[in-house]
Amino acid sequence: SSASSTIPEDQQQVATSTVAYGSGYALSSSTQQFVDMNIVKSTSTSTPASGIAYWGIAVPGSVSLAGSYTGLNFFQAVASY
Repeated sequence: SSASSTIPEDQQQVATSTVAYGSGYALSSSTQQFVDMNIVKSTSTSTPASGIAYWGIAVPGSVSLAGSYTGLNFFQAVASY
């Protein structure tokens, strides 16, 4: 196979806990992924609500070119009541 310098978006995952790669939500450039963070609403301005998202990436064997890789991922927070 020929060398590649592209890592497909579905090789990136996001999860709400530290799980093994493959157990998270795979990214897609055509389908939104909704990840329920279950962040409890703050009752005080001195202790803002927060949550942690874990990011994973798998570098396929076809990526054989050494160097730095860059890209953009967009996130949007949505509040539900």
